[in-house]
Amino acid sequence: MKRVKRFFLFGCLMTGIFLVSGCEEGSFSVEHSSSVEVSTESGVKYSSSYAETKSANGLFMYKINDANLLDGKTEFRISITNNGNRDTTLNAITINFQAIDDKNKLIREGSCAFDNLNIQLPKDKEVYESFIIENPTWKAYDDAFNINCEFTDVIINPTVE
Repeated sequence: MKRVKRFFLFGCLMTGIFLVSGCEEGSFSVEHSSSVEVSTESGVKYSSSYAETKSANGLFMYKINDANLLDGKTEFRISITNNGNRDTTLNAITINFQAIDDKNKLIREGSCAFDNLNIQLPKDKEVYESFIIENPTWKAYDDAFNINCEFTDVIINPTVE
């Protein structure tokens, strides 16, 4: 009877380990700095980034493709490339940013934690997503600016290597 009980307990332990191993979440931080310029010539407003930075562990690249400083909100269009060895899902990310003018004067800064994202990140693919950080006190800014971003508290599932 002792052997049956041990076998049963061992089986329960192995089943628990198997079930839990697929539910790991990863968390890491990455800093990204990007220069963004906005032009209002001919009434056309555009912005573009000049820098692309890999995360500290090399698994993801974040690139700001567009940033707009609008009334009450800052819009980011970001591409994320998964350089890991398998597909994963981005569940949460925090974006911290500072926007400064050409004279290094702070225009605005902000931070927002985005959770419950469920963004699919296939391996070796670039995925485009939009993020909006709101603040009712912000006024639109149409002149040239630089923006520095930091991506932290990244949670993915499953983890990738």
